[in-house]
Amino acid sequence: MIKHLSIRLTTLFVLLYINAFNTNQHNNNSNSSKVISVPINFDNKVDQIALSEIVYSIYYIPLKTSDADLMADVSKILDYNNQYFISDTEDNLFCFNEYGDFIYKIDRQGKGPGEYLRLRDFTIDKAKQALVISDDVSLKYYKIDNGEFIEEKPAPTYKMEYLDKGKYLLDASFNTNAKLAQEGELYSIILADSEAKIKDSYLLFDASINSEVNMYFKLNQFMKYNREVLVNRMLSDTIFTFSENELQSKYFIDYGDKTLPKDILDPDKLQKYKEKIGNYAIVSEVIETDKHLILYSLYEKSPVISLYNKTDLSVKNCAIGELPPFKNDIDSVPISPFVATTNANHLVSVIYPSDVIDAAKISTSSQLQNFASTLTENRNPILAIAIPK
Repeated sequence: MIKHLSIRLTTLFVLLYINAFNTNQHNNNSNSSKVISVPINFDNKVDQIALSEIVYSIYYIPLKTSDADLMADVSKILDYNNQYFISDTEDNLFCFNEYGDFIYKIDRQGKGPGEYLRLRDFTIDKAKQALVISDDVSLKYYKIDNGEFIEEKPAPTYKMEYLDKGKYLLDASFNTNAKLAQEGELYSIILADSEAKIKDSYLLFDASINSEVNMYFKLNQFMKYNREVLVNRMLSDTIFTFSENELQSKYFIDYGDKTLPKDILDPDKLQKYKEKIGNYAIVSEVIETDKHLILYSLYEKSPVISLYNKTDLSVKNCAIGELPPFKNDIDSVPISPFVATTNANHLVSVIYPSDVIDAAKISTSSQLQNFASTLTENRNPILAIAIPK
């Protein structure tokens, strides 16, 4: 199970403890009285979190396998019109239908027309009925029904999220490009239209710290929740929400004395923090449902999952180690951490046949053993679709 943990957590862990510097801005564009404080105490941990606390039920979609559609580790999943769009760590984008049948693959890495340098991120433009890939230089548009190339628009960005009516949120953290500047100032997040033209900008970005701070740690993570988009700024203690063309602070993650100091960029203290970075905690990823906030943190060189109950305000912390963080008390199939959510209607996790087969060997669950008997180890992963409470 653990060997197949979401690669994003692994990548963030490696980057954090090799190059761990960034601003810890408590940058707030909203009324602070509305910000919800979430206290995280890592001294209070459980071995596993029962999956039934989070979801009502789970169903599985084994992705069909052939030589044409074998994928590497999954990096992102989106669904639309009963189809699943999945990117992997080798810059491919796959389309499967609701039954797991392979439809097509986009694998056009290069510098020519319709090709991308790297598949940094992708989203779905519902207005254009197009898949949109970002590659640091531009947005590439492909037909959603067959993957054919349509056009590209200059837009140097790393992460992005489609809103509605042809609008996008773009992560400008990597860029000091004048195209992303307004009135001589650079911003971390850009609101753009379908032509990739700037409509508004948020979170002032200090380009002068580039020489001192590893660029990866200015990365903004976007995650949809209902009609909002959650914005998690790397090494920030604030989770923002974007809706109705406004960016507001929503959650303050209070790690107590484990919070990264706000003066980390002070040249006189930079080396001290570099040596002690493992003593602090940061949020690396966040998923929200109607009843819970699932936080992926990095603390003491290890990933930790925190489950915040929005009703009773309780928090459960679980280190990711020998045991999988979620105990599947619904049907015993081993579940990895969730890697995607679609408007909080359901959660998606990726599980691998080898993990299911190994678990079935030591389990007394006939349901799990029957499921494992239908699988082979050298095949594509399985999508676990969970209906959240």
